[in-house]
Amino acid sequence: MSLIFSVLYDILLIVGCVCALDHFSLVEIFFLFSMAILFQIVAVFSIQRIWFSSSDKFNGKFCAALIIASLGIGLILEGCTVAGSSAYSLFNITDWNLRRYILFCFIAYSGIVLAYAVSLKTRLINGLRHIKHIKKKQIVIACSILVVSLGIAWFGGICASNFFSLSSFPVSLSIFAIALCISFIVVLYRNHFSFEAFFLPLALSVGICMAVIPPAITGISWDDQIHFSRACGISYLIDPSFSEGERLLATAAYNFETLMPDKSSKSISAYDDALNEIQSQNYVSHRGAVDADGGASILSVTSLGYTPLVVGLWFGRLLHLSLSQIFILGRIFNVLFYIAICYIAIRTIPVKKTLLAVVALIPTSFFLASSYSYDGWQNALFLLAIAMTIKQIYKKDLIGTWDIVLLLVVYFLALAPKAIYFPLVGLLFLIPKRRFSSKFIWKIWIVLILLFAMFMIASFAFPFMFQGAYGNDMRGGGAVNSREQIAFILNNPSVFFNIVCSEMFNVFFNPVNFSRASIHFAYLGSLSNIIPFLNITPFLLLLFTAISDSDSGSYNLTNWRVRIWITILLSAITVLIITSLYISFNEVGSISYTQNGVIEVQGVQERYILPLVFPILAFLLNFRITNEMNYKSYSLCLQTGMTIIGWVCISMLMIAPMVI
Repeated sequence: MSLIFSVLYDILLIVGCVCALDHFSLVEIFFLFSMAILFQIVAVFSIQRIWFSSSDKFNGKFCAALIIASLGIGLILEGCTVAGSSAYSLFNITDWNLRRYILFCFIAYSGIVLAYAVSLKTRLINGLRHIKHIKKKQIVIACSILVVSLGIAWFGGICASNFFSLSSFPVSLSIFAIALCISFIVVLYRNHFSFEAFFLPLALSVGICMAVIPPAITGISWDDQIHFSRACGISYLIDPSFSEGERLLATAAYNFETLMPDKSSKSISAYDDALNEIQSQNYVSHRGAVDADGGASILSVTSLGYTPLVVGLWFGRLLHLSLSQIFILGRIFNVLFYIAICYIAIRTIPVKKTLLAVVALIPTSFFLASSYSYDGWQNALFLLAIAMTIKQIYKKDLIGTWDIVLLLVVYFLALAPKAIYFPLVGLLFLIPKRRFSSKFIWKIWIVLILLFAMFMIASFAFPFMFQGAYGNDMRGGGAVNSREQIAFILNNPSVFFNIVCSEMFNVFFNPVNFSRASIHFAYLGSLSNIIPFLNITPFLLLLFTAISDSDSGSYNLTNWRVRIWITILLSAITVLIITSLYISFNEVGSISYTQNGVIEVQGVQERYILPLVFPILAFLLNFRITNEMNYKSYSLCLQTGMTIIGWVCISMLMIAPMVI
């Protein structure tokens, strides 16, 4: 049944793509095609596991309930979308959007099927059972911790305001988060929780502060005005209606000094008042799926990376919060998603758990996750994809069909924002042949990986080839010309080889520069400029963790063949990053130098190494060392070490500039 459905579905899909050529660009068609394939996976799963029972009998009642639930949830979501926007009226039927309602029904159906696939109902019931066993004494302790933490935070805020002229709110919030974190770490340790649980309070104490403390304005993180504009458009799915305030936020980064002359609490308060005052002014409606700045199309696979931000913006509008609060809520949802996925990855991976946790706690990764950026989505899902791959390497039984599908879906979601990291798919080749029922099935698996890699290559090749000016990024200068740059590379291969090698070994993979990927907060500054001796500290902490997080189980993760393969994959990614930016961002034939006289490629940023940090450390620095320390204490100390660096970053780069 599912095979017949798949064949018919794919035929209709191909015909639909051909017909769509007259109405959509190739980039948009690629996105729609990708979404159709994802829904096909959901449909096939529901046919095999939900529509028909094990005896091949049609579950009519269950299917009817599933469809009715999807239609009902879609109706609720559309109603909430209309109610959340000041430009629409819930009681005006013309403001309800049929196309958006249909999309919500599809989303609801996919969500229900996914919940069924991961046995969400069973997991929730088990969780509730654990809650029932909570003793009154534990509730009293938790409430006492909360009250004491609030008292300490309030006192700290008063002291910061009266004695150091600092804004009291960020100081109070930080102290409250740290006090809660320390308290719950003590409770978790004394009650013999697994060491993975320590990650949650540590991560939340850093992530929430980074999301809430900075003012509600773009121009704080890299290209956050572009990311906000796209996320704002996606939050409506289609046919959005943007307020003057949302359009202002989409361009605020270009007028940062005008809108906020300084970072004093008075200046921030005045900006928030002005932003919220124009929130309901001059709503402009658009047809289709477009962003808030200029109405550009948002139909591309990169849009998937904005999902947590989109949910936050959607909920903020539904609650009718002020625009500044909606903006911050989007950042909170983004960092919560990052924390949740990283925690799942830590729970999933069978070895190197502490290393993965410490990598996830890198301050710059948290800064990106708590900003308007898809880097948090990407970095977290890469960690999950690698963790799932390593789990499949270690498992003994035969790999299942849906295990393969889930692996490819997670890799697709991780690669969606920046498919240039597609060589990481090569990690799937490490799944041993013994996991497959026959040599023929294993060969099919190899072909499937290659086809998937080609699919991801197409996702960034199409935009480069078909989106205006052949992929030129004019932020690199008026003389940027990708066609001529490619011709320069082909005519001067030795010169370009020298440029790539210099960028790779002197800049990108230089341990001294790792601070730019670990304690650098974009336009807020870098901690290494304030406290120079911390420049190399994150690198040393990660290096120590990689070497020491070892046991008899982790020995089998790598050998010399695996190390060579990982080196090839990581080198390929680096060359692709450097080449793509040299072509699209640098002037034709230009060779730039750092202050130390080292060749560098404009546009290449050290933060691009973050998805590669864990595979570098886990595979290449996996030595036969037996760690005989108490693993819980060992893991807690290393996770806390990276968290402390994050707290220092918050204090120096976010709180210190915010004066009364």
